[in-house]
Amino acid sequence: HKYVDLQFVADGNEMMGLAGPKAKVIQPYVEKNDIMFYDTSDMTYYPAVPNRYFLFFPGDKHQPSVAYGTQKESTKIVFKIEYQP
Repeated sequence: HKYVDLQFVADGNEMMGLAGPKAKVIQPYVEKNDIMFYDTSDMTYYPAVPNRYFLFFPGDKHQPSVAYGTQKESTKIVFKIEYQP
């Protein structure tokens, strides 16, 4: 709710999901962890491979770290940028 997430995949492969407007909340927002969960029935997935950036603004319902390919782990750098509209 307060941050823009800038995510950079340094190594490995994963998928990043971005939910559409019909996604329903299944776990409300937890401020301490800056996280909430949605159902994935209205989710579109994009490959997150090395040297690719993703930028998610507050209100973007996203799902990082979805397994993709044969590699089980990926290394990602995440920046939390304070957002004040």
